[in-house]
This record gives sequence, C-alpha cells and structure tokens, in this order.
Amino acid sequence: MELNVEKDDILIIGTDGMLDYVNESEIEEIVPRGIDKKLKAEELASQIVNIALYNSFDRFADTPFARAVERECLR
Repeated sequence: MELNVEKDDILIIGTDGMLDYVNESEIEEIVPRGIDKKLKAEELASQIVNIALYNSFDRFADTPFARAVERECLR
C-alpha cells in the first residue's frame, strides 16, 4: 500500500475492533474538535477508542458491525 501524505494530514489507523464500533461520521466530528482543542495524538486516539468501547457495550448502537450483522441476518 502506498499513500501520498502531505504536511498537516492526519492518518487514523485502527484495528477492526475499533473500526467496527466507530462510525466514520463520529471520527469526522472528533478529529476537528480535538485539533481545535490542541489535543495530543494520544488524547485524540483515546477519545476515539473510548467511543468504540462505549458503542461495543450498547446493543442498540448503530455501528458498522451492527449493520454488517443485520445484513447477514437478512440473507
């Protein structure tokens, strides 16, 4: 894999355990707020992971994983 990265780009890398429980829209909200608050990368990552953890316990959360399970059940 090759990426062209420019100055001030932000890369979000996560495992399926995180990305299954966080919607892209949530990340798109968290990152600009974190930048505005001048959070360190570790603090920003912690916020994203905490949302993933919270969503993983919420059986009614609309997450990528929940949508994938629903699609499989409809087959």
